[in-house]
Amino acid sequence: MKYTEGQYYKEIKNHLIGTSIVEVYYEVLNSYDELDPYEDWKLSEDIHSVDMNIIFKLDNGKLIQIFWDNNFDCYGVGLEVLPVFEERESVKLINVSENENVLKFKENKIVDVLIHWDEIEVGSNWFFFSKQKKCNGVPLVWQVKFENNTDIWIATLEIFDVEAPYYWANHLTVFFNEEDVRKYKLNSDKGISINSVI
Repeated sequence: MKYTEGQYYKEIKNHLIGTSIVEVYYEVLNSYDELDPYEDWKLSEDIHSVDMNIIFKLDNGKLIQIFWDNNFDCYGVGLEVLPVFEERESVKLINVSENENVLKFKENKIVDVLIHWDEIEVGSNWFFFSKQKKCNGVPLVWQVKFENNTDIWIATLEIFDVEAPYYWANHLTVFFNEEDVRKYKLNSDKGISINSVI
C-alpha cells in the first residue's frame, strides 16, 4: 500500500523523535566468504555502504528498519517497524553498535529528522530525462539530528566510483561527517524538518 507524504512524516515522527538508539545493525548481502574478515560495508572510516538495510534498536524496545523503498515512484529512504530480528538466507546481520562513529550518537535522543527531497523525471517506471512525468519528490537523504549535536546522514546512494556515484539506488550509504555529504552533493537547504510539518 502506498502512503502519502503526510503519512511518511507521521511514521518517522511517531517512531523516532524523542527516542534513543541503543543498538545498530546492518543487514548486508552475504555474497562474500564467511571466513574473510573484510567487512565490505566499511567504505571508509566515515562512510558506510550498506547493501540492504539498517536496523535501529531503540530504548523503547522497538526495532526500526531503515531501507530503500519505491513508495514515491523511485528509490527513496523508507522506514518500517520489525516485530523481531529474522535470520534470512543470503543476508548477514552485523552488529555495528561499538563502531567509533556509532558510539558518537548511540544513546542520545533523536531530536529531529530532516528529509532532503530530490526531484527527478520518470516515465514508464524507468528513469530518464524526458518531460513526460515528474515525481513530486523522492526522499533521497535523511539527516538524523541528536541531542548531543551529532548528525548522521542516510542516503539512497551507492558509491562504486567516487567520481560517479549512483543516486536513487537500491542501496543505503551512511555518512558521519558533513564534508562527505557536500562532496557527493547531498546537502540541501531544502531539507524539511519532521518537527515543522507534524
